[in-house]
Order: sequence, then C-alpha cells, then structure tokens
Amino acid sequence: MAARRRRLGGAPARPDRRARLDRRLAHADWHLPRSLAGSLAAFGPVLHRSAADARRRTRLLVRLALDAVVVILTLYSAAGFVLGLLYFQALIWNADQFASGGATLSAVGLLVGRFGLLACILLLTSLQGALPLLMLTLGLLVGRYVLLRRARLATLPDVS
Repeated sequence: MAARRRRLGGAPARPDRRARLDRRLAHADWHLPRSLAGSLAAFGPVLHRSAADARRRTRLLVRLALDAVVVILTLYSAAGFVLGLLYFQALIWNADQFASGGATLSAVGLLVGRFGLLACILLLTSLQGALPLLMLTLGLLVGRYVLLRRARLATLPDVS
C-alpha cells in the first residue's frame, strides 16, 4: 500500500531520475547552494550602496523635475496673463465700436476672432492637462483684473 501511494503522489519508482544534461539534479524541488547566473560583483556599487547615497543622488533629479514643472506652469500663467490683456483690450475696443455705431463689420469680425482664438487656446491647453488649463485661466483672470483696474483708474475723476 505504501508503494502504491508513493507512485501516485511522488516521483516514479526508478532508480535514476537524472536528465544527464549537466551535473545538477533535474528535480524541481532541489535546493541549489548558489545562483546559476554567476556572481553579481560587477553590480556591487549599484546594488549594495547605502540608502543615503541613493537619496542624495535622486533628490537632485526630483528637484530638477519639480523645477521644470514650476517653470512650465509659470509659463502657462504668463501666457494666460498676456492672453487676458489682449482679449479684454479687444473687448473694450469692440464695445467702443458697437457703441459708436461705426465699422460694424470689423467689430463683428473682431468679436468672432476673439472668441475663436480664446476657444482654440483653451482647447489646446486642455489637451496638456488640468493644471496647465487652470494656470492659463488664472493668468487670464489676472490679466482681466489688471486691465479693468487700469481702465477704472483712468475714468475716476480727479479729486485734487
């Protein structure tokens, strides 16, 4: 009975189970005293260096990556600021044209061009992600604030 159980659950009952391809045994559960790939001495400086060295080197790369993100977001906000100045200056000029009643065709062309340019720039920026879109919009709103504040200060009566 023990021999029968051994045949069903264990290795075959032959005396030689080697594949005879090399000096190692072919049994899948056999413990090897060393790795088959050879020594990793060539990779010692990479694999066995201290954690402080690794942190010091990667910290520089992380700072450079974060600085690049900050610069890119600053450029998006600056572009939004310039776009806001141009857009709202064109809006003021457009309102003056409609109020005076002259050059209606150029005023309508400027109106369509203004909306089209803003829509295209916002669409292209939205393809870059949410954060660049938010920074561009923030710059647009800051440009609007600056331009309207300058216009408001120009229309205030002189009290002196």
